[in-house]
Amino acid sequence: MSLNTSELFRRFENLVRIGTIAAVEHKTKQLRIQSGELLTDWLDWPAEMGRNYIRWRPLRLGTQVVFVCPSGDPAQALIVSILYSNQLDTPSTNEAIDLIQFDDGTHLSYNIESGLLDVTSIKQISLRAQHINIKGTSSFEITSPKIQINGPITQQNGDITSDGISVQQHTHISPESKSPTGTPQ
Repeated sequence: MSLNTSELFRRFENLVRIGTIAAVEHKTKQLRIQSGELLTDWLDWPAEMGRNYIRWRPLRLGTQVVFVCPSGDPAQALIVSILYSNQLDTPSTNEAIDLIQFDDGTHLSYNIESGLLDVTSIKQISLRAQHINIKGTSSFEITSPKIQINGPITQQNGDITSDGISVQQHTHISPESKSPTGTPQ
């Protein structure tokens, strides 16, 4: 097989390219990339998976990508990396923070310096499991205009205080003697 110089140059130029996502088809998990004058055919987008998980991450138009073309053939292109751009910039430049941010403002971040895991949801958070165990080694605080618990509550190893009144240590005034009663038994 003999290739002329211009064909070799074209293939070499196409080995590694940078472009932007020009079209997305979520149902087939395919996209097209615009790189200069080149508009690729429909390509499979990269999957993010490990031994114990697989992640669905819908890609968006305008995202900048690096793609490689085996033998310089764009019909065989594979996306190898996604890049930040002026249009889709990083939500933080703090080197101590790992951050996932969604378009509606919901975010999950971890600050390695402070040890703070921060989850902020704009609307709702739903946790579902057969057993949920939340443990604070120093304290556990809930602040909300309303708290609703559906189901029985069991409390062990300590007192319950409501508006400064101890469940275990409070007393009442006896209606007959008008004297304080003893603590609950």
